Amino acid sequence: MTIGIFFTLICLVFADPIMRLCGATDGNIEYLRPYYMIMSSFSIAILLQSELGIFIIGEGKTVVAAVVIMIGGVLNCGLDYHL
Repeated sequence: MTIGIFFTLICLVFADPIMRLCGATDGNIEYLRPYYMIMSSFSIAILLQSELGIFIIGEGKTVVAAVVIMIGGVLNCGLDYHL
């Protein structure tokens, strides 16, 4: 968890250099910045989803893990939809 917080802070502080390192140009970095900041801010929740999913599967509750992953995928599709 501490590592996740550390990397989240690094990603938020050095947002522009990281986006440029990934191939963003000056023309599209303004469009990328809002999405990048939201994803970076919620990276701890994304890490927790992965970690807790592994624990749930390890407990033998694979159906619960599958349902939670599907709900997350549907929510992601719904929230990313643009007209």
